[in-house]
Amino acid sequence: MSKPLSGALELEIKAFHTRPKSRPKSISKENWSSGRRCLKPTKPDLDNIIKCVGDALDRAGLFETSDSQIVSIKAKDFYAGVDDAVGVSIKIKGT
Repeated sequence: MSKPLSGALELEIKAFHTRPKSRPKSISKENWSSGRRCLKPTKPDLDNIIKCVGDALDRAGLFETSDSQIVSIKAKDFYAGVDDAVGVSIKIKGT
């Protein structure tokens, strides 16, 4: 493994979930039927996903000290579109 990341870090998280069989009422029919990704306003809550990602990166030894090095987070929670893989996309950059 390369050396741990040091200094202040910015995190970008995109979570992609499997679409349920029926359309959630909060999503328009047009967005749902288009096959594009849709924002997901249901559980698990986005703040829980953010915490889980930070903890996992910390346990993996990516940070020099701890996940307290994260000073900025941009995160979105989606139902996956037809061209998206289900999972989490994470980008980390130094500030």
